[in-house]
Amino acid sequence: MKGLFTTLCLALAHFCQLTEAKSSSWSGTNNYFLQGMSDSAQDAYIQTLSSYDTKVVRLWVNQASKGCQKGSQIVRDIPQLETTIGQYNKVTLDEIDKLLVKLSDKNIKAIISPHDANSLIGDYRKDAYWARWGSGYFYEKQDAFDAYDARLSYILNYKGTYSGKVWKNWPKAIFSFNLQNEPMTPGPSNCKNGDPSGWACGRATFMRNAGLDSHILISTGGLGGDFSHGCTFLPAVTQCKAIDAISVHRYASVPGMWGANLPNWLNQANGKKVYLEEWGVDSQQYDQKSAFVSEVNDMNSAGLPNMYWQLLPPSSGGCSYNPKNDAGDPFGIYTNSGVNLAGPINDATSSGAAQDWTGYGFAGTESLRASTSISRHIIPFRFRQLFTETMNQQSISQSTENENEGGGLTLISVKFKNELKRLLRDVIGLPATPRTIYLDATGIAKDDLIDLHLFIPSNRILYTVNVRKLGDAAFSAVGNSETSLRVPLESTNIPKVGFDIRDIFRILCHRFKVSLGGVHDIQLLELASRKDGQQKKFLSGLTSCIEQDISNEDPGKIRWRNPDDAKDLRFYQ
Repeated sequence: MKGLFTTLCLALAHFCQLTEAKSSSWSGTNNYFLQGMSDSAQDAYIQTLSSYDTKVVRLWVNQASKGCQKGSQIVRDIPQLETTIGQYNKVTLDEIDKLLVKLSDKNIKAIISPHDANSLIGDYRKDAYWARWGSGYFYEKQDAFDAYDARLSYILNYKGTYSGKVWKNWPKAIFSFNLQNEPMTPGPSNCKNGDPSGWACGRATFMRNAGLDSHILISTGGLGGDFSHGCTFLPAVTQCKAIDAISVHRYASVPGMWGANLPNWLNQANGKKVYLEEWGVDSQQYDQKSAFVSEVNDMNSAGLPNMYWQLLPPSSGGCSYNPKNDAGDPFGIYTNSGVNLAGPINDATSSGAAQDWTGYGFAGTESLRASTSISRHIIPFRFRQLFTETMNQQSISQSTENENEGGGLTLISVKFKNELKRLLRDVIGLPATPRTIYLDATGIAKDDLIDLHLFIPSNRILYTVNVRKLGDAAFSAVGNSETSLRVPLESTNIPKVGFDIRDIFRILCHRFKVSLGGVHDIQLLELASRKDGQQKKFLSGLTSCIEQDISNEDPGKIRWRNPDDAKDLRFYQ
């Protein structure tokens, strides 16, 4: 693929800022009680996670009781999967299956923990396994292994009541199965002694031999609990062929030095995937508003996929809960708490990962992701002829700023040099994440263009810069400042995403001496992302990409196909 990118880049321009495509990173959260919430509360929570571009949610095969759980109202009793060893309560999986359908509809995958090792402690969570084997023998005795393998088989071969899917064959919805949630934490001697009975690798091998789809990972689930216990990268798992991923559980001080630690983790992993499955900001010690952002930014900069413990649904049903008062679990953050969750989580998806996750639903960096999921934004800037035609058809005010009342999109026309100030203020003042600019232009000729369009998704503003009227002044310093539009356009730290930007690149370079930096051409990346055996001789046009990648029922696609029927300018939603 690297050779393909190099050839294409050289063919398109002498100066190429395209980087080799690699897997995007991703972010998610944990929720062990989601299946007990009401349907409406589930839907609202999942919609919120989707708006953040959350990619993975971790679920538990466990019981639930009516009442309150971390601020959420639990409206249904869900039994343990096994109240008697070897006898299974199907309804326990039915409720999770319903969640999988809802999550999958929002392009969110699930990690499933088939059992919680905390059930072996002997407290209120104790189950039939604890009654039979306790915390130690469960990881040592063959009859315990056989019983747990039977449980795993039942879960893997379960056919969904709501989905109609056999779970072991459903990689579209299921990202990974843990071996267990935090195996060996109740009896840490087993992991500290190197898992002498081979429990971890034995269970992983059983799962893979049971026919688990190769695109569903087998992950450790946080072996030994917190990283500080010294079991996370046990050779028993890093050297086990059947184990695909090491799940790190680490509750660290702030700063957690995630980027500094990741290289050592990767070295210990022996080629296994590594992701941070549980982490949290202690609300009793740190300001979650600032710490969440800084910590996730550190993870994203290193390409470390991460899952927070826990992003909590808004309090409901009179259930009062404050994580600061929870001595055992002060890490929760309500989604309506005012903490900037969306920015850092969304930025994970637009950050390159330290490892390649492309076989598991995370196909490429931000630009490659855009090429294979154009419906994410319905190409959130207006493309050439259709944009011009629509602008001509609408009776739009010619004032500098016109906000579309229905869609919340602000259109700003920049025709004079003093009007560049807001554009520069908005672009350069953007938070470090997300900071993407979508580029397009109209009126392109041999060595000229009329308008340069810059769309900034984070603040929902579309700028139309009249380059023909402004001339060189469009890219010159404004006032006494050294800042100009040239700065963000040439910056390699601000991604510029466009579809077939050859002409824009050429004109800006030759006519205005502006060398675009950090360019991601969706058309090129769509070509590079094609699988072996697919035709790579020709580039795909915009229409072809939209027809292929977006459902015909998508409202944005309907408006795109029928601009005459559109009564507003909400093409960017």
